[in-house]
Amino acid sequence: MERRSPGAARRPPSHRGRRGGGTAVTDLRARLEAARRRTLEILRGIDDEAAHRAPHPDFSPIAWHAGHIAYTEARWLLEYAQGQEDLSEPFAERFSQERSIKARRGELCPPMTEILEYMAQVRCRVLASLDRIEARLVWVVLQHEYQHCETVAVVAYLAGGILAVPKREAPRGRALSGFVSIEGGRARLGSDARAPWAYDNERPERCVDVAPFELARAPVTAGEWRAFVEAGGTAPRSWLPDGRILTPCGPIPFDPDLPVFGVSQAQAEAYARACGARLPTEEEWEWAARGAARRTYPWGEADPAGAPGSPPRCDYDLHYGGPAPVGAHPVGDTPEGVADLAGGVWEWTQSTFRPHPGFEPWPYRGYSVPYFDGKHAVLRGGSFATRGTIVRAAFRNWYPPAVREIFSGVRLAR
Repeated sequence: MERRSPGAARRPPSHRGRRGGGTAVTDLRARLEAARRRTLEILRGIDDEAAHRAPHPDFSPIAWHAGHIAYTEARWLLEYAQGQEDLSEPFAERFSQERSIKARRGELCPPMTEILEYMAQVRCRVLASLDRIEARLVWVVLQHEYQHCETVAVVAYLAGGILAVPKREAPRGRALSGFVSIEGGRARLGSDARAPWAYDNERPERCVDVAPFELARAPVTAGEWRAFVEAGGTAPRSWLPDGRILTPCGPIPFDPDLPVFGVSQAQAEAYARACGARLPTEEEWEWAARGAARRTYPWGEADPAGAPGSPPRCDYDLHYGGPAPVGAHPVGDTPEGVADLAGGVWEWTQSTFRPHPGFEPWPYRGYSVPYFDGKHAVLRGGSFATRGTIVRAAFRNWYPPAVREIFSGVRLAR
């Protein structure tokens, strides 16, 4: 189920805030270029017919997502930031979230070769004027590309696993069981003005008292969920009738050490009840992931990619084409020993998606405000297909509780 994106905005943002300059521009340029290289790797190998087909009514075709990435970039960074609408307005009927007809997006999209040319044209002009654009707005567009690439992976998964990305062999997992005691405290949650990547729903920071609790050391595994199914529970969407597990890159043999994914919030809560446990609140989840030090990532401040030549710090960005075994990235553990809080599978919480006190929409109302309706539950942590800074511990994801088409899993609390 897709949400509105920055491409749906009707008014220009305020340009309060710093333009990129010097080191900031160099860093943003490098991030934009790296993101696009990876996007093209993900899109490569998908044939034109498959790219224009929608395998599920709630998810648009891959071709539309590719065009929408470029359209959104042109809409914000060229039209609204600089008054140039020649690469946005003519494409709105095909690639805008609001103005394109969802049921016809596949037939209205041009061939992938033309979409890729459009992406390149927009990016070339943006890079040539990057020093004139507010840095925070560039971050919105960059992370928008990250998010839609994960949606591309979801669509490929729903289509039967049609991605053909370069894959590494996943590290061996660890046998992780039991719970970690998390001390209570006064938690400062969300993001402040020093975090240019923060979305509006993470701001402003808020302080809450978190009581002591226990959090499972690792997400629920496929093996643990299989025992639940054998006792009468329901299977995840990712399990195929022949016993294999479906991933964006195709079916793989059943592995009991993988994190279970493709479950709804109701399924997650049923599993928790069967274990005499519950789902964490999002406040508990963020407190466990960030601690009093307010770490950017569960392990600290280091980039998720890890040091050159070393494995990544978490299972993200389709490094393995699908999920890695639980506990395969010990360098990503929290200081308290909680594993896999970044990447792996999105983790359902029991919390409803609501604004922080003092919330102000930015750069437009459509990203977060329509979903403060009491009908969307919060997920945290990212998945094996999440990219870049989206795996940071302050990022808030949300979906209707019944959704199980995404890479959603379970971590217990008590």
